Amino acid sequence: MHFRIAVVWLATLVFVAIVARVSAQPIAPTDQGTCVLRSGGLGKPQNYGPCEPFIAIAPTIIDRIPGDRFGRFGINSNPVALALLSDGSPVVDAGEGLFHLIQGRIEVVLPPAGVGCGDFLPLIGAFDREAFIKDEGAGTVKAIRLNGSVAFEWSRKFGNRDASPSKFIAADRYGTLWFEWEANGRTVFYAYDPRTRVITTLDRTFGFAFGSPNGRVYANANQGLFELTSRPHVSARLIHARIPAPPMAPSQLGVDWPYGPTLPIQAVGADGSFWATTISQVIHIHPDGTTHVIRLAPPANSWTMLPSPILITMAPDGSIWMSHRPVHINTDDRVQVITLPSNESWKESLSPSEDGSLWVLAYNEGTGGRDVVHFALSASTKIASSETSWTMTPAATPPPCH
Repeated sequence: MHFRIAVVWLATLVFVAIVARVSAQPIAPTDQGTCVLRSGGLGKPQNYGPCEPFIAIAPTIIDRIPGDRFGRFGINSNPVALALLSDGSPVVDAGEGLFHLIQGRIEVVLPPAGVGCGDFLPLIGAFDREAFIKDEGAGTVKAIRLNGSVAFEWSRKFGNRDASPSKFIAADRYGTLWFEWEANGRTVFYAYDPRTRVITTLDRTFGFAFGSPNGRVYANANQGLFELTSRPHVSARLIHARIPAPPMAPSQLGVDWPYGPTLPIQAVGADGSFWATTISQVIHIHPDGTTHVIRLAPPANSWTMLPSPILITMAPDGSIWMSHRPVHINTDDRVQVITLPSNESWKESLSPSEDGSLWVLAYNEGTGGRDVVHFALSASTKIASSETSWTMTPAATPPPCH
């Protein structure tokens, strides 16, 4: 049976691969009669369900920090990653140093390479008042305080090899920090308790993991969605099966999900709702069981590489952001397309804040680099702009080498 299903899916992929290549790109958000995203190529998808209506939102720009503001050490620094601390202020990895943005100042947390500390270690997340950086070669995670000192540091091995830290997932409701590592082609999760400094390995194989506004940590596996918990001991509990993929419309030409009959859950709201995606749709399962399929693009009709599902990030208020495009979906399933300044385009490190604002790295076509952009969706949002030039503030005392 499984062999027959695999043959059917393979035949579908071979057929659509012959037609053309898909290139998804944002459309003019004022055109209400089309999809938020559209596919190009020689072939044309047909007979698919209607795309979700959407509205255009011109955001209120609170601050824009040009990428060249981080290059005050005579080097070519450029923001590559961003994460928010508990107070909503961001720490920025500029590729050659770690910086804290606060009240119009760019504070040096760790100096860049060439200032006596060797190669800089990449940012993988933040929690409370600490930023997490990784040393892939040594298989080490370090928590860095804002004064540059090390709050904790630890390394792990997997078998006879060093495991490479991949990302900070989230803190669970008990304050335990969950990290994802890659080792020998396998994803391994570690739970670190800052109070006891105990590190525990969760000996299971999982895929995509994420935190939720409900204070819980989740991870996907073939069986479905698991909650990761550190009380009474570190464990994983299956809470929901993978959800069924939306059926294709009759005589539909094009594919929405070429990877099997079910979908992994990508986000869980504080109200218990589930969110999942295909390569062209967002699926929202409400707490009462009502399912809303939000089509954002026509189905894929061709490709030279298998497309990935739409990536989403949940904001503290339970709404959803697309991770690499300016698209926002409210908890009531209203779709909004955000229009950034004409010379900038959505890039990465999407970071929703508790106050409803958003931090993101945006590509600046004028400079060819990345700017740090802070904006709100509504002019009525009470967030004060720094109204300063964002000047570099060196550390009062040089932080120790990391």
